Amino acid sequence: MFPGNFPTIGLRGVLLYVRNELKAVEVESGSEFKESVWVKINLKDNDKLLLGCVYKSPSSTEENHKLLNDMVRNINAEDIYSHILVAGDFNFPDINWTTWNSQDKQSIDFIESLRDGYLGQMIDMIDKPTRFRINQTPSLLDLILV
Repeated sequence: MFPGNFPTIGLRGVLLYVRNELKAVEVESGSEFKESVWVKINLKDNDKLLLGCVYKSPSSTEENHKLLNDMVRNINAEDIYSHILVAGDFNFPDINWTTWNSQDKQSIDFIESLRDGYLGQMIDMIDKPTRFRINQTPSLLDLILV
């Protein structure tokens, strides 16, 4: 179990469970973005998986958006991971993941950071809304990025 930023006052927190057999080791993202936790898992033939769990509040500040985008852009800047998987609740309800479009500037910036970081949404795995509340439009907030 990797508790991320628990118990940091004012943050929702993230938690990542990894099977003991995988021998995960917590690593730093190198980012000031606080609501994430990252582990390295050694795979076969010297391959390495970077596994991350991220939460971005819907009321996130502009500065926090910038920190998230910078983290996504630079997550493998040193090119030490052969595989990357990032999962979490990113709270970008207006992104159309089929077309990679949005009318919202923060969402557009996030899309661009994904492109810059060579990450994509696993649309084949998550193609239905993951959030629905009465009187709100259903939306896909939970993402799996590879």
